[in-house]
Amino acid sequence: MKAKAVIFDLDKTIWNCYKNHSGEQIWAKQMEPPFKLISLRCIEDSKGQRCFLQYRFKDFLISLIGIYKLGFLSVGAMKDISYEDQPSILLLKKFCLYDYFDYEKHLLWKDEDKCERLKSMSSCIFIDDDMKHTVPAEKLDNVSVINRNSFKNWESMKDVFKKY
Repeated sequence: MKAKAVIFDLDKTIWNCYKNHSGEQIWAKQMEPPFKLISLRCIEDSKGQRCFLQYRFKDFLISLIGIYKLGFLSVGAMKDISYEDQPSILLLKKFCLYDYFDYEKHLLWKDEDKCERLKSMSSCIFIDDDMKHTVPAEKLDNVSVINRNSFKNWESMKDVFKKY
C-alpha cells in the first residue's frame, strides 16, 4: 500500500502539556486560553500551564509537504465548545501548524472511535501514542500504523518514511 496521507494524533504524539511547574502531564484540552508563545516550541496558558511541541516535529511535518496529504485525528475535544475555540485548535494555530494540515482535521470526543474515521480515509500512515487506538487501526487495510512510543524523536523519522 502506497500511503497518500499522514494522520497525526496530537496529545503525547506531537506535543506534551504540563500542569504549572509540577511536571504533572495534562491534556491540551485542559489548557486555558489566552495562550502566550514563550518560544517556538513552548506555549503557556493563563494558569501557567505549558504545552511543548516535540523536538523537530515542525521540521518533520514540513518535510512531508508535497509528498503526503497531512491531517490530524485526536480525541481531545471539549463538549460545548466550538471547533475554532477548542484548546487543541488554538494551540495548533499558535504554533503556526494548523495551515500545514491540508487533509482530514478531526477533533473528537474522548469516547469516539478513531478507527471509524480512519476507515473512510484514503491509504494513510497513522501516528499515535496510545495502543487503544493503534492496535485496532492495525487491522484496517488502508492504514499503516506507527506507534509514537516506538521512536525517540521526530528527526529520526525522516529515514523511516523513506519506506512508505
